[in-house]
Amino acid sequence: MSLTIEIDDRERAEILREALQSLGFEIVARRLSVGDYLLPGGTVVERKTIDDFCLSVIDGRLFTQARSLSIKTERPLILIEGPGFNNRSVQISIEAVKGALITLAQTFRVPVLRSRDEQDSAWHIKQLVLQQELMGTHPGPVSKSRGRITSRRKEQILRAFPGIGPSMAKKLLDGFGSIANIASASPDELRKIQGLGPKTARKIINILREKQAEYKTARESR
Repeated sequence: MSLTIEIDDRERAEILREALQSLGFEIVARRLSVGDYLLPGGTVVERKTIDDFCLSVIDGRLFTQARSLSIKTERPLILIEGPGFNNRSVQISIEAVKGALITLAQTFRVPVLRSRDEQDSAWHIKQLVLQQELMGTHPGPVSKSRGRITSRRKEQILRAFPGIGPSMAKKLLDGFGSIANIASASPDELRKIQGLGPKTARKIINILREKQAEYKTARESR
């Protein structure tokens, strides 16, 4: 497996970049459509400092990013960097922070890792790459059931949309095959799904076709 890590060209974590290079990774900077780091094996890492995480909860950016990670990648991950939420300078309750972490895990199925600083983030990224290499060589039970797990994760994503329950999420995936196909469907095509009304169809389209420019601008503002 290649030891090349692709980094979004808007990412400014110079200490982390140098730490990764010292660990033997070749760094390629380019514009990524989602996430900050694309690792060998396909894992996509969105890195956030403690304060950026808190700000993204307040302005709703976190869940836009989580939805993009879930839809566009098979192995999404959010890495939160900093000494702890007790050291946050952003005015937000710890209950809101905990609620956001629960939403990431339960609704979007996006794992969250914590690191102390940029050096520690580099260590975590290295371990992610090493574990992916090991899984590729010795596929285990998770790999064998990957198709079933991926399908369940897609249903969970759809169930986060207004008006979509477990039954409707399954109907949509059975009818269109993937979230990408649902996103590209017209309102008339969506309404062919039994029980799906015009208002819900329009909400689905609005969410899935949300302009990527809004996501990029938020990331550039770090």
